[in-house]
Amino acid sequence: MREINHKKDVGMSKRYKGEAGFFISKKVIIIGIIVVIVLGFAIAAWFFVPKMKLGGIIGGMKLDGLKNLLVKHAPPVETNESRAAVESVVSAYDGINLYTLNLSALVMIGKPAVPSLARILENENSTATQKYASLLGLSAVARNTSVNVLGYLKKALNYSDVNVRVTAAELVMSYGDKEGIPVLIAELENNAILKPSEPVMPINSYCAMVLERYTSQTFGTNKAQWQSWWDTNKNNLKFNVQDGKLTF
Repeated sequence: MREINHKKDVGMSKRYKGEAGFFISKKVIIIGIIVVIVLGFAIAAWFFVPKMKLGGIIGGMKLDGLKNLLVKHAPPVETNESRAAVESVVSAYDGINLYTLNLSALVMIGKPAVPSLARILENENSTATQKYASLLGLSAVARNTSVNVLGYLKKALNYSDVNVRVTAAELVMSYGDKEGIPVLIAELENNAILKPSEPVMPINSYCAMVLERYTSQTFGTNKAQWQSWWDTNKNNLKFNVQDGKLTF
């Protein structure tokens, strides 16, 4: 009898272990379901309702980051105030003294200054002085924002005023673009004084200086040598970001 009872006890023990094991499994399943639900709410909060209480801080950070990204790359929008401010700065420039061109004020206006400056630069009725001021203004604003103004600068390579053309050529080359090189080479025999220039400098000397700065070639104002070098290497020139030069 004792042996039978012992077997019975063992059987009951196994049965209870099985029930206990089943009970533990149910607990694991319930906990798993709860975890899945919580994660589901967290994911929903992250992607769809970043301002809700659950995950609000993280979601808010994500929304703010997206907003900043969109603002950074949004096209410049002109306002009445920015247009008036830009026109005031441009009109105050006398075309002789660079200190009369308040580039800092244009930088403070920021991206909204770009449409106004571009319009002045492209306007056929704008004077060479106004175009020059707008050209430098666009470059100054671009270097302090994410706005790409290279297209505007390239258009100025074909303007009638030589001072605007060669200045645009230097700015274009400063962005690592080689399209400014032939414009500078074309003026290497021009002995007229660059306006404005501080110190006073002939146009051909200015062009040679810029060419040497961005190519490391030392042909001076020898137009024939520069032209030969350009014809030979123009298809192989690449911008070296490390030293800011066009090399081949």
